[in-house]
Amino acid sequence: SITIDNDSSDNSFINNGTISGVLDVIITNPNGTSNFNANGQGGGVRHLTVNHASAVVKLKDEDQTLDGDLTITAGQLTTNDGSADRNLTVTGDCYVAGTRTGNASAISLGSLAVAASGTYNATTGTTTITDEDSVTGYAWDVNGTYNNNDGGVTFDLGSGVDSHIRTGQSDGANSFHNLTVLLNASTNTLTMRPNAGTVMTIEGNLTISEGVLQKNTHSHTLTVTGNVEIHAGGKIDATSASGAMNMGSLTIDAGGTYLATTGTTTVTNKASSNFAFKNSGTFTHNSGTMQI
Repeated sequence: SITIDNDSSDNSFINNGTISGVLDVIITNPNGTSNFNANGQGGGVRHLTVNHASAVVKLKDEDQTLDGDLTITAGQLTTNDGSADRNLTVTGDCYVAGTRTGNASAISLGSLAVAASGTYNATTGTTTITDEDSVTGYAWDVNGTYNNNDGGVTFDLGSGVDSHIRTGQSDGANSFHNLTVLLNASTNTLTMRPNAGTVMTIEGNLTISEGVLQKNTHSHTLTVTGNVEIHAGGKIDATSASGAMNMGSLTIDAGGTYLATTGTTTVTNKASSNFAFKNSGTFTHNSGTMQI
């Protein structure tokens, strides 16, 4: 690995040549702006670590891809270099104990963990999660601050991955805006839990394109302020749940499944189709109540 503890005209790591072999970069620049561009003519950076409270790492001039992990122990990383937002792909895990700011960039991460001291300022576009942390089993684990900035999150997980997500709390903080579940198979599961309290909130729409979304604790409440759409191969499984399910509207396509809570499913609005509830697939009431 190489440690960068300074900058030249705000540039801390700029590759204009070729990187051979495996290179990990640690930036500890105390002087503020620390421009980073690993593209060059060949090779790349595996792991990138930002570890100084005064460091502000900016993705310079081009979109960037890390072959491994992104770790922000202290300081900041932003995708905007002062002239444009740069897209960021991290094939491994992203750990944030400092601050990560996504602006309007397209962001792809293997997994995301935000420590209690960390802040993830999401892109106004889409953050795509492609895997899970192999140690914790979480694809998304927010214990600090998550600002959704009205951006979307898509879980597009790899083959055979059953994973967990932790975010949101009873006061609505750290909630998703639009959430899309796109797992590798209809039998793969994504299990939700709050990082505090008993309520999980999605401020926008929930779309289940493939796979199963379920609650970790049966008595917890899931509230979706927008529309819920379950496409072919998708399922919401509240079979064993007693907690409330609240949503703006519910649309179940052919091949989609909603296994209702034994408590109450409440629908408060309607979709653009003018249907508050439209079932073309499978709806199992489980002796619960449907309130529209």
